Amino acid sequence: MKSNPKKTEQKLNQLIDAWKRLDPTAEFAGYTVEAFEAQVDSSFASRAKLKEIRLDFAKWVMSRKESDEESMQEHNRVIHGIRSHAGHGNNSPILRACGYVMEMERDSGLVRPANTEAA
Repeated sequence: MKSNPKKTEQKLNQLIDAWKRLDPTAEFAGYTVEAFEAQVDSSFASRAKLKEIRLDFAKWVMSRKESDEESMQEHNRVIHGIRSHAGHGNNSPILRACGYVMEMERDSGLVRPANTEAA
């Protein structure tokens, strides 16, 4: 049988609510309404814990995003520091090791088309 957590929660709440409103003293399948609630409480506890985890997860995702933004600002400061350092500059092997293309390896961008017209 396929599980549907929302439907399960709805059905459990509906049963408990109806039982409490219409005949709270009745026993069904050997359960009082309080005993039944105690029996199914783990389902509700699990749902509450998952909700708490989702909120914590969202909080940590935002915290990571903010921290990453600050870290990348510092990263960029250091990269600019390497580029402006007298002993390293734009052709520094440190920049290359960080994944940047060194200035001397870049193409100039100058393109001279071949002259195919006969003079």
